[in-house]
Amino acid sequence: MSELVKQYLENEKQINTLYNELHEFMKVKETEIHSVKWNEYEPKIRAVMEERDKKIEAIRDQQISKESETRRAISELNIVRDQVNRILLFLQLRARSESFTIEDSEIHAYDGRHIEILGYIFDDQFLKIKLFIIENSKPKNKYSLIAFGKCLFPESLLKVDRDYGIDTHEDNYCSLRVLIRDMPTISDLRAYLDRNKSTILAMLVQNYQQVKEDYLDIIEKYRVEDFIDLIGCRCECGFFYTKEEARNYTRRSGFMGEHQEPVKCPLCKKVMVLQSSIPQVAINQ
Repeated sequence: MSELVKQYLENEKQINTLYNELHEFMKVKETEIHSVKWNEYEPKIRAVMEERDKKIEAIRDQQISKESETRRAISELNIVRDQVNRILLFLQLRARSESFTIEDSEIHAYDGRHIEILGYIFDDQFLKIKLFIIENSKPKNKYSLIAFGKCLFPESLLKVDRDYGIDTHEDNYCSLRVLIRDMPTISDLRAYLDRNKSTILAMLVQNYQQVKEDYLDIIEKYRVEDFIDLIGCRCECGFFYTKEEARNYTRRSGFMGEHQEPVKCPLCKKVMVLQSSIPQVAINQ
């Protein structure tokens, strides 16, 4: 065996020995690392984290308690604000003078389909509801009993429905539009209406009478001048915006400061003026 081969084999033996020694060394050190991590420090870390979590939980509890307390206080304060906002809304509605009549000619069926007018099921000063039977596009229940209604009071105050996907369109907006029933024939729907008229009426009218009573009571007790500090601008027709509504109008119009666009009355379209310069005759309307 040559000296070169001997040296090769000897070196290989030493390399293997070094690798084995390194392997054993690394195993020992990994055991030490595991001990330091899990036996020495992990319990300390866990204890610190538990202490941290308890402190955070206590702070969170304070946040929840404060938020709940604040919301209760705001809710109590909003009782008066909500009451005043309702009064102001009714005083705004008082300026409206449009008719709530639903003309037969303003309700249309699509594609020239058959339409039958049943007349008013409810006809009151501030709410009118008229019934129609209208041919739809369904293969079996081909006719629909539909109620259309117009009301002084906004949908936010009334429990009214406005169904979509009905095979009709109106010339003028109806705040109430309800698909009551689909049936195969017109006579079926007429018979159904005769049997269920009181139930249908109760479903359509909902809380209208209570809102009407509240409205009449409020416009009897209050005038716009009772809330002069909350009024932003008014119109000669009697309509007004609160300061908050006037600010929102300005933001929506995109005009601010010197370039602010005049606020126009949604009823008569005249330019509204600041409450301090409105004629007294309009104040008392």
